[in-house]
Amino acid sequence: MVTRDDFPLDAIGDDIDAWREHVMNRSGIIILGGFPLDRYSREELGMIHFGLGTHLGYVG
Repeated sequence: MVTRDDFPLDAIGDDIDAWREHVMNRSGIIILGGFPLDRYSREELGMIHFGLGTHLGYVG
């Protein structure tokens, strides 16, 4: 199982906390723009998406 420890994002930790708060207590969704999609393969983008999700947490 991949956890947030496997995908360190310390440099944007404060941003991630703000995004999580926004999703949980406001709109329920957030759109991140300006990500350089052309720099990564489809597989790499999937890993980035999954890794970021480990920091945002699970809502069940």
